Amino acid sequence: MRSIYFLCLNALQFVPYAYGMLKNYAELDPAVRKQYRWHEPIHRMGPEERIVEEIVAPAVLCASCYVWNHNQQARIAKRVKERNPHCRVIFGGPHVPDDSEPYFRKNPHVDFLVHGEGEIALRALLAAFLDEASDFSRIRGISFGIGSGHVNSSPGQKLPKNLPLPSPYLDGSFDAFFAEGTHNKIALWETNRGCPYSCAFCDWGVRTMNKLRTHDMEKLRREIGAMAASKVEDIYVTDCNFGIFKRDVDITRMLIESKQKTGFPKRVRIQFAKNSNDTVFQISRLLHENEMLWGTTLSMQSVNMDVLKAVDRGQIGIDNYRELETRYRAAGIPTYTELILGLPLETRESFIDGVCRLFDIGLHEDVRVFELALLPNAPLSRPEIRERYADDKQKQSQAM
Repeated sequence: MRSIYFLCLNALQFVPYAYGMLKNYAELDPAVRKQYRWHEPIHRMGPEERIVEEIVAPAVLCASCYVWNHNQQARIAKRVKERNPHCRVIFGGPHVPDDSEPYFRKNPHVDFLVHGEGEIALRALLAAFLDEASDFSRIRGISFGIGSGHVNSSPGQKLPKNLPLPSPYLDGSFDAFFAEGTHNKIALWETNRGCPYSCAFCDWGVRTMNKLRTHDMEKLRREIGAMAASKVEDIYVTDCNFGIFKRDVDITRMLIESKQKTGFPKRVRIQFAKNSNDTVFQISRLLHENEMLWGTTLSMQSVNMDVLKAVDRGQIGIDNYRELETRYRAAGIPTYTELILGLPLETRESFIDGVCRLFDIGLHEDVRVFELALLPNAPLSRPEIRERYADDKQKQSQAM
């Protein structure tokens, strides 16, 4: 059988969720299931030499890439490719750029990039590797090097509205992970996929801009049971906007029922719907009453409407935040808000004014400030957008 190794390095003890989802979907193809052996995912950060030594005679090396692990995984892949020239190296994940030509020039050891949602494209690639006559350009959602150039295929396919994804929590894919040591593991868990927004500093909405798609409720119920049986204390819900559906209240009640019966999970961390609503409040109240809430985000990023419009976030607005803070405070529910330092059109004065406005409406117990990071596929990283705001900044400087 052909060996597949999977890199998903992380400093925290997150369940290797991307590995489980991709592996399970790929194995829906009988030929892939029969011809490949998946090794346990390599998820722990550590010395690169040790990690390279763990990868023995690979036929395929996959890497799920994020801003925090891409560079180390690229170095590991380079060394693996030097030792195993016939190994197919596939990189995917949010940190893989849509503009692939400069990427392949810088990383010639990477054979294929998977763009956007990975399940369909990876399964097609693994099947194609079994046939020497395969035409990779027919596979949607990938790019690959050829000679001194590269080929981009057509945009990738999306999974349908009712996500047809076998659960890695229910088939034993994570048994070895949960058996490692006694320290707490954090379960990543998706109940829906997609984002209806396209904030310019984020690469989430622009990569998944479509109708939201959902996992089956009965499957979710069984997954909660499986996580409880594995004594998972913390669940990190990876949805962009949990609370955007009414059914999310029912999912919350299932989590609470599990804690009441088994003691697990103890806590749930959520990225709530950007437009905080009654559903978000109800979910927050239920979790808070059962001591499971990490805190509710009243998502801001900036308090200046010109800045919010510049990053395509003007539709979210700030008008209802005073009312929301009053409502949450009356219920004793902890909240926090986030600001991004360095957004387009934000000045020193507007940023300070924004912090003061937050304090004025009562959002002063937990304000978190993050520096703007230009993610590879976020709209703000596009050269024309960067040039536009560089010109605006220069004009502002000249006017002072």
